[in-house]
Amino acid sequence: MAKTILISGASGWVGRHVADCFLQQGWRVRGLSRQPARSKLNSKLDWYSWSNDADVLAAAMEHSDVVVNLVGEPISAGRLDEAHRRLVLQSRVESVQHLSSAFFRCASPPDCFFQISATGFYGDAGEAEVDERCGPGKGILSEVCLAWEGALSELRRSGLRVLVGRLGMALGKESEAWNQLLGPIRGGLGGRFASGKQWWSWIDVEDAARAMHFLIAQSDAHGVFNICSPEPVRQGDLVAAIAQRLHRPAFAQLPAFVLRALGGRVADELLLSSCRAVPRRLLELGFSFLAPQVELELERLLA
Repeated sequence: MAKTILISGASGWVGRHVADCFLQQGWRVRGLSRQPARSKLNSKLDWYSWSNDADVLAAAMEHSDVVVNLVGEPISAGRLDEAHRRLVLQSRVESVQHLSSAFFRCASPPDCFFQISATGFYGDAGEAEVDERCGPGKGILSEVCLAWEGALSELRRSGLRVLVGRLGMALGKESEAWNQLLGPIRGGLGGRFASGKQWWSWIDVEDAARAMHFLIAQSDAHGVFNICSPEPVRQGDLVAAIAQRLHRPAFAQLPAFVLRALGGRVADELLLSSCRAVPRRLLELGFSFLAPQVELELERLLA
């Protein structure tokens, strides 16, 4: 009998890839979305509308084998001023709390809960390589990730198998991050952000979905896993590699103060911060990446 997964945030672009991955493996997929009209784009899913009512969520969760929660207000949708920062935090913590309440109302609850988090947990780590053994860094995203993961405490105490995936920058042809990076390079305006030496942790979105399926399928896997490429890349090197493939110059440099003027605190947290995260635990379990190096990723994205 096919297993059933409930994906909260299945109508988002990462959620769509996760849903497709599980469908390809023969799973029955339920989609939970705040945008039911948009969610109908994939008719292969059984769709449920998000509700803050735990009983309504429990009805969607009932008889599911696994729950994957991808819900969170986009970091890039604001400047991380006080109002946006509060929304980013609340959207993540409250989604976990609502799903946790629903879990305890299920007569036949799931036996695994997969919560997405982010490599932003490690803050600006400079040149240091960080893995799952490392503690939190400093900064807004680090604080958000701490609270986000901390909201899982009741589920952990229940004995439920809980997985946390700290996701790097997910790349795909339709991703906002990729297209915002690619546009200026195509126009010959690509270049470094400040020094360009900051490390970026990234992953192909298909590899991210495959990693989630891989971990869920490992019945003894639990706890925190970095979901990112084993080879992070410096921002300047990434831009140069893209420009070389497109036969474009990449000599521009955006100073930090310009980036901050354009993006507020988002610039510090996403563009200027250095995070050299590696997926130590994922590799130890034997996961194989489709695009472990940025050169292979660019072949996929620029094909």
